[in-house]
Amino acid sequence: MANAGESMSPFARKIGTPAKTLPLPMLMPMLMPMPMPMPMPMPMPMPMPMPMPMHVGVTGRW
Repeated sequence: MANAGESMSPFARKIGTPAKTLPLPMLMPMLMPMPMPMPMPMPMPMPMPMPMPMHVGVTGRW
C-alpha cells in the first residue's frame, strides 16, 4: 500500500500540468493503472500525446 502512495506522489506531480486541462474523472482512471506494473508503460506515453491533441480540440486552437 505504501508503494502505491509513493508512486502516486511523483506521478500526480508530473500530471499536475496536464491535470489542469484534463477533467478530474479522466485522471482518476489514468492514475489507477499507472501504479500497476503491466499498464505502467502503456499509460505513460499515452497521457503525454493525448492531452496535447485533446486540449487543442477542446479549445479549438490548432
